Amino acid sequence: MTPTANDETYTVRLLKRLAVVADEGRPEFIRLAAIRAIQKMLPSTNPLTQESSGQLLDRVLRPWDVRSYLIGGRGQLRAVSRPPASLRDVWA
Repeated sequence: MTPTANDETYTVRLLKRLAVVADEGRPEFIRLAAIRAIQKMLPSTNPLTQESSGQLLDRVLRPWDVRSYLIGGRGQLRAVSRPPASLRDVWA
């Protein structure tokens, strides 16, 4: 599946799969399957497609981890959002 700027279906599917990956209550094999599905959705130039699903599962950000958000033109460190709003809420 190739993403397009206005493709709501692509965005909804990606966010649902990211939510599955971030849900630590789910079994590992389901989370790994969601990671593989996400990798297939991404363009081949994305660096996440080059890593194994196991490596990506080990690098999932916890809800208490922080990342920088651009708020009012300034970068601020805030806790990652759950459910995830983007790839950056799952992987740094």
